Amino acid sequence: MADLGIIRCRWLRPYFSVVALRCVRHDPEHATQALLDVLKRSLADQAESATAVLADGIEKSAGAAGLLVNGFIYRRESSPSWATTAAPSLVDLEHALVLTLRYKDLLVVHCDDTQKRYIRRWLRKNGATPFSIVESEVLQRAFCEGETRALWLRGTHARRTTRPDAKALNGQRLQDALSPLEDSSFVYSSARTAPSWGAPGGPRTGNIGVTPKDGLIWSRASRDFEDFIAMAGDVLRRLDEVSGPSATARAPFPILATEVHSLSGVRGAYDLSTITPGELVEGQRDEVTVEAAALLERATFQVHGRPDSAGFSMDVGLDGVLCGSIQAAVGQARNGGVSIKFGFDPSRAPTSLPETRRILDALHDSQGLIRIYFDSGHVIDGHSVYRRETRNAPFRGWQFDDFTGYDITREKPADSPVRIHAMTGEPGDDSLFSWVARQYSSGWLTCDDGPGEIADFVHVDEDGTLSLIHVKSAKSTAKRREIAVAAYEVVAGQAAKNLAYLDVDRLLRRLESPPIKKPATWEYGTRVADRREMLIALASRHQRDRCRVVIVQPHVTRTAIQKPSHRLALLETLLNTIGGGITALGAEFTVTVSDE
Repeated sequence: MADLGIIRCRWLRPYFSVVALRCVRHDPEHATQALLDVLKRSLADQAESATAVLADGIEKSAGAAGLLVNGFIYRRESSPSWATTAAPSLVDLEHALVLTLRYKDLLVVHCDDTQKRYIRRWLRKNGATPFSIVESEVLQRAFCEGETRALWLRGTHARRTTRPDAKALNGQRLQDALSPLEDSSFVYSSARTAPSWGAPGGPRTGNIGVTPKDGLIWSRASRDFEDFIAMAGDVLRRLDEVSGPSATARAPFPILATEVHSLSGVRGAYDLSTITPGELVEGQRDEVTVEAAALLERATFQVHGRPDSAGFSMDVGLDGVLCGSIQAAVGQARNGGVSIKFGFDPSRAPTSLPETRRILDALHDSQGLIRIYFDSGHVIDGHSVYRRETRNAPFRGWQFDDFTGYDITREKPADSPVRIHAMTGEPGDDSLFSWVARQYSSGWLTCDDGPGEIADFVHVDEDGTLSLIHVKSAKSTAKRREIAVAAYEVVAGQAAKNLAYLDVDRLLRRLESPPIKKPATWEYGTRVADRREMLIALASRHQRDRCRVVIVQPHVTRTAIQKPSHRLALLETLLNTIGGGITALGAEFTVTVSDE
């Protein structure tokens, strides 16, 4: 195709999707030209594509709305992503538009996802760039003040089967629909609102979306270039309006987790999760990021935190097979965010260097895909630190018991299901399973440990009370052991997952098909051969008899619960969240801990 010269306005009606930048050094006019030059040079870095600039600059009438506009059009030729080197010579042809629109020291850049990603990497890696992404707080003040019509949420809790990793909500006014218990462990990544600022009747953008962390703003397809310019003008003037020193900071969604700007107090990393390809939003879906997300989704991470800092190490693997060890140094970045430097653990040679290298490279290139969880209640999400909102509502279901004579760090007496059922409660067994067998000595008790278990134990008392009992060992026997939220997350999730078995008919059908031939069963403390009498007692219960869900996890002590702390607030928030679903089904919820 021949050189097109300069861009004509009548050619254009782009979708409104931009990155918002602020000029922080040098003259804005020269800084903008420098950015355009950088983006043109970046085309040469696209090794798998052939690129050429077809039109450079834009006719003067483009600045009629009071904005300074510039840009270029380029062509990209590449092989289809699905084609191998053995495929015939096939070429995908794409034409892309880059536009810069400036108002005072503010700039919005319209470009494709690949260029947006390049801009963000260029700003992060080069401390001397004349621009920075507009601050998250400014973007929130500007575009999260109206009725929220859509929210994209990501969890700051550890991944488990009973809670979603992410949520996408749609509605008329979602800030009123968020739940203090269900949603307090989520942070919003993107929002779409119906704002009231701008021209009479609202801004010309209409509903507007924003991803504050990445500086992304998007709205709709423009009718023509004049319409696009009008939307850009509304957005830039709004950013300028809320950028002044008198602008007040506020949390647009106070129920959700909030961002903090210091690593002080961040310690005890215990888990790492990654964003899946399906969670990537507008501006993140370039090919490199999608491939990194797909690789990290297959990876395994066993995180080992430090009690006095945010740094950590982890054993890593692919497809469930460990292949090496990686270290992570966590520090404060120059822009106020977080910088994580990953490297090989020099004390441990990888068992598979190529696979460990692939994971390390994906972590290097895609820090924005990573979430790291800390016992201190913080989460590092990409380049930001968040602190979960905790509610000062005490958990009312604590039950304190004596575990003297039992090893609270030993959950079961053996490893195999057959031996577990045979040995539980027998002489010499000091496991927590044995504690349950002796503690629940009235009525009927059966162990259900094994594949597809309902709970570790099911108990029917002589008064008809049904209890589903979930057991988890403590992490330590130390008298002054600290509260560990992670110690309760898995077992609480298991308890919530099997609430359907509070329905007696379903429970009976399940208990009639035990995971092993001879499940451990007791009647009034005496071991019996089968569950026959227990099933009769269960079927004889009255519909209004009590139901209980019980967690036995003695890591927490009475002494620790009597000392208010952030960890305790996090734990009680978790238990209240799980308890809300249990009590909604008419059951009671108790957590048995150590009376020390």
